[in-house]
Amino acid sequence: MVALTSFSNTVKMKSIPKVFLLILLVQFSCKPIAKKSSTEETAPNYWASIELDSLKKFNSFEVLGLSTDDRLVEISGMVPSVANTGLFWVHNDSGDKPQLFLVNTALEVQFTVLFTEKVKHLDWEDITLSLKDGKTMITIADIGDNRAVRNNVTLYQFEEPKVQTGKESMRIDEVEVMNITYKEGPRDAEALAYDPIGGNLVIFSKRDEKIKVYLFEFSAGQKEVQSDFEVDLTALNPSSAYPNMVTAADINSDGYVLLKNYEDVFLLVNADGSSLEELLRAEVNFERVNYIPELQGEALCWDLTDFSYYCTSEKQDDGIFSGVQPLFKYQ
Repeated sequence: MVALTSFSNTVKMKSIPKVFLLILLVQFSCKPIAKKSSTEETAPNYWASIELDSLKKFNSFEVLGLSTDDRLVEISGMVPSVANTGLFWVHNDSGDKPQLFLVNTALEVQFTVLFTEKVKHLDWEDITLSLKDGKTMITIADIGDNRAVRNNVTLYQFEEPKVQTGKESMRIDEVEVMNITYKEGPRDAEALAYDPIGGNLVIFSKRDEKIKVYLFEFSAGQKEVQSDFEVDLTALNPSSAYPNMVTAADINSDGYVLLKNYEDVFLLVNADGSSLEELLRAEVNFERVNYIPELQGEALCWDLTDFSYYCTSEKQDDGIFSGVQPLFKYQ
């Protein structure tokens, strides 16, 4: 996923006076300075002073881990692994080669998946899980298009692998490819999810006045999709500069929807177990939930078993502040 502003070269933290450093830490949500120490040495108390709104959902959080792995340069998509309990699949934004990483809660790479040559990496933006014939499928969304010039965007779908003990990587050759054309013309999007109740994949657009919602079934080959619904999050945070610039989405097994932009996370409650299409037709409203804004926070997913969610960010470097990537859990 691509930053809102271009970043200059990183200023070395050693040259910044201690007082100014403390100010920077407050300004950037108390994020830690990059260190070579372990997670235990790097993690303590940078977020200890932050109090979440007790009136909002997910009113507690914890930092599970902090990544300093140079392979994880721009995490833009994340899902929990079904086949490999307690681990997460993540991928980088544009600029990386086609590869998928299996990481633990400290954001340490445990395994790497490589692909057949037909899988390309132009601008991978999100990843989601779905079920097909009793199998867990992974779908990667190569849908980023900041300038809205791509005539086609692409989804890659394959069965989730179980990692092999004693190996560090594997190659997947059996991948289905779906090329998508938007009926309204090219547009940028960074959020892909799967609705387990309606059985549809869903793409949420990013740079429209209102969020366009595209619901469709996965099918290999070429397909045109049309937006029948729009979502407007503006009223939920009137001070937000980019309320409808959705950068990530996920839907849990009960049909509850999470959307995130650069400043907030929003929840769509699904008390009746309705499909996303039914919810949108009923014109129900999202609500703003607790979330600590990150530098380029663009990856989010539900927990597989409880009512909590995880999020992490692209490499935290805005030209002045440089820090490691935290993995947050909100519950």
